[in-house]
Amino acid sequence: RDLHSFPTRRSSDLPFTALKPYYTRDTLVIHEGKVGLLGQIENGAAAVKPFDEQKDISFFRQYIPLRDSYMDLYAAEAQTLQAQPELRVLLNRYYDTFKAKQGELNRQVNRNRLLQDAALGFTILSSLERRENEAWTKADIFYGPVFPQQENLHTDDPAEALARCLNDKGFVDLGYIGKMTGLGEYELVQKLD
Repeated sequence: RDLHSFPTRRSSDLPFTALKPYYTRDTLVIHEGKVGLLGQIENGAAAVKPFDEQKDISFFRQYIPLRDSYMDLYAAEAQTLQAQPELRVLLNRYYDTFKAKQGELNRQVNRNRLLQDAALGFTILSSLERRENEAWTKADIFYGPVFPQQENLHTDDPAEALARCLNDKGFVDLGYIGKMTGLGEYELVQKLD
């Protein structure tokens, strides 16, 4: 058989594999040069249903990094309960670039485009801008963490540190408890037992 008789795979048949932890079904992506929504995610890959019209691709090329930088920042701060200044700088840069070229996210024409991101568009609209008087301004996350800030606790009482850990994180984190008490993991286990 010659090489031309084998079936070839069309590029649109290739699955999308550049998945991020927060990507779900109906997340807007650009795949193989086309804007579309993710299908069901299975085994680290998903089919992409491209939009019939591709006229807004340059808009979405600016939107996706902005959306993803917000989601990365929010997840990192929620998980670590620590400010992430490098990620915040990136978010501000993407937002400023987006706004300079497209205007506010909540501008009517932009709002309609963003809502095509069925999985995350509404979250982005409501999380990155707030209405102040008659204008849209950057939301609090651009300036600092949005998780509840608590003073660092220093205590000699491992039980108090454990209670704080469970309150802050929802699970036992011996490293976190150790920072509050100055004790190593072995000592903590012994004293908490």
